[in-house]
Amino acid sequence: MFRLRVLLVPLALTAVPSLLAAAQDDEEGLMAPPGRVRVPEAGTTVPLLPEMALPTVEVWLGDAGPFHFIVEWAGNVFAVSESTRERAGLESLGRFEDGSGQGGELVVVPSMRVGDTHFEDLAAGVFPFFDQTDHDGAMGLNVFRDLVGTLDFRGRTLHLTREWLPEPKSDAGVIEYSPGPGGTPRIPIELGGEDFLAVLDTAAETALIVEERYLDRLELAGELRPGP
Repeated sequence: MFRLRVLLVPLALTAVPSLLAAAQDDEEGLMAPPGRVRVPEAGTTVPLLPEMALPTVEVWLGDAGPFHFIVEWAGNVFAVSESTRERAGLESLGRFEDGSGQGGELVVVPSMRVGDTHFEDLAAGVFPFFDQTDHDGAMGLNVFRDLVGTLDFRGRTLHLTREWLPEPKSDAGVIEYSPGPGGTPRIPIELGGEDFLAVLDTAAETALIVEERYLDRLELAGELRPGP
């Protein structure tokens, strides 16, 4: 079971189309967890790269690296760019299809290292659009399926461990999330007196994103401005 703790995370009332569209109930393919994970007894802590706006860490794929991967917990897939696939020499497993009827190539990642935590036997989707960004790929929830993850935006760190989080002294600040389509973590929020389920998007560039179809339920304080 995966548990997460996220400090100062952006929210979205919509799914991230690029990766979430690819996430289907396919435990043998794109959404499959690693075959094996080895993490130190005390866990491992790695810094978030300071030059990146999105939560990004250095990872190694086999002997190749370092690569810059987004920690993307709004998705449930492991994604790599085409250049990452070539640089790491990743072999094809076939193809995957996403919810839009499109898809891409599925590759095998024999081993990956994040700090002192080692992942083995992963499946990744090749997403060429990453080659137009400063990132080499993204790690979704499925990568961390058997771990407890703490993403600390203020402290700029990612901590991974197998230890359960300590029981809180009170319910203040503790929010249970429910999995949405593709495993996306959703939390209840109140916005303008209305109740919503918000996607807990660790890679959102905006503090709050509201889908246009929800605007008629909200009383706006001013004129709309273009968003992402």
